[in-house]
Amino acid sequence: MSICRKWNQFTKYFSDRQYGSEEAAFEAALQMRDKIFEALQKNPSEPRTVFESFKNSEPEKGLQSEETAVAKS
Repeated sequence: MSICRKWNQFTKYFSDRQYGSEEAAFEAALQMRDKIFEALQKNPSEPRTVFESFKNSEPEKGLQSEETAVAKS
């Protein structure tokens, strides 16, 4: 996923393997996109600050398959 605002770019990859399936990775990307857009609406003049706050975001546990979660344990 890649978002660009005022010459600032945010890119994050969603691995099928990490999320357990292509569909789960896609859903995780959509959820992250929606959260970023919401944050950008609250602070439209500072996209860099918004992007930095999401830079190291971890995937939500509910989005991972059981197999992936067990493999990480």
